[in-house]
Amino acid sequence: MPSSRQRRPKVPEGDVHPVIIPPANLTGELIEPSHPDGLIILAYETRADWLHARRYGEAEHLAAEGFAALSLGLLHDAEARDASKLVDIDFLFVRFLGAVRWAKQHPRLGKLSFGLIATRTSAAAALRVAVADPQTVRAIVSRNGRPDLAECAAGRAAGLLVV
Repeated sequence: MPSSRQRRPKVPEGDVHPVIIPPANLTGELIEPSHPDGLIILAYETRADWLHARRYGEAEHLAAEGFAALSLGLLHDAEARDASKLVDIDFLFVRFLGAVRWAKQHPRLGKLSFGLIATRTSAAAALRVAVADPQTVRAIVSRNGRPDLAECAAGRAAGLLVV
């Protein structure tokens, strides 16, 4: 029997929308059920990481549970080839914060509570986003992340660290 991670839930086609998030013009995908309970932003360092995670249907699983899900890579392909960008927490933070601000201005998403899911160094950026906007970000999940790199966030944001 396949595991739940291998079974990708069906999401109605009209609920899936490609998005471009300014000002960096990050590409992503928004799955928006008709009456979401909240918004989960799944941020990956690179577009390749996001596309890899997409194969496993992480966002679809969240949508099946009633959440809107915004998935994106924080770096463009050319930027991802620069190893220094992968560990530049300030740079990732600005990109992540831009995605949160875009979602807050969205007519339907902006009214929801937000949760952030991040891996590796984007987890540190997620913690910094939560500190910068605590009224919006209600939960953070760091999976295989580096929250220790979010120095300014220490003790200021609650999160679940999955190691």
